[in-house]
Amino acid sequence: YGGTLGGPVIKGKTFFFASFEGLRLRESVPITSTVPTAAMKAGDFSALLPGVVIRDPATGLPFRGNIIPSGRISPIGAALLAIYPDPTRPTAAGALPANNHFWNPTRPEDTTTMSLKIDHRFSDRDSAYVSLNRYRVSSHEPIGRTGCNGGSQLPGLGCQLTYNADVYGLAETHVFTPNLINQVYAGYSRGEQPYAADGTATDFWGKFGLNLRQSMPVGLPTTGVPNLSIT
Repeated sequence: YGGTLGGPVIKGKTFFFASFEGLRLRESVPITSTVPTAAMKAGDFSALLPGVVIRDPATGLPFRGNIIPSGRISPIGAALLAIYPDPTRPTAAGALPANNHFWNPTRPEDTTTMSLKIDHRFSDRDSAYVSLNRYRVSSHEPIGRTGCNGGSQLPGLGCQLTYNADVYGLAETHVFTPNLINQVYAGYSRGEQPYAADGTATDFWGKFGLNLRQSMPVGLPTTGVPNLSIT
């Protein structure tokens, strides 16, 4: 939606033109990913026998029944596994999980564009205009981005993106003679693109008595979920 409006401010001297455009978008984003089964998160890999055998890294021998004893799973490892949601689709016995989690979050995006231009005629020889333009975009991406939850497809680990831009302009035209005209332009632009990863309110390492980031630039969190890759 949007609109424009323009007209004279001072007849024959000053005119204005303004525009506004807004977008309020809400769209579903179907996401399919692979997550460990509930049994696997508890250390039970018996469903993978006989094709996959889990061995004790300390002895090289297979774990009895392909089950890792709960005492052998570190608290940090258990906390990391808890980040993974349970599957929404079953995995056949003997098969590795594949595309077993589906969710359909809503991606909101709000865009606002505004502009204003004012023209003024000082005389037959001098005229000028000033323009102001503002652009604002805010969206929440269910899938993380590089540097913002590392492209995670898991619920709760998306990314809040913002893009702000402002452009200002000023121009003056002076007619010396019919064959000699001088024009002066000046402009200023500013842009910023901050983003915030979901989960920064979670003090993951603090639960284990660790404070890995004691100081950060103003406005940036010192807590959050660690970047994790499992292959």
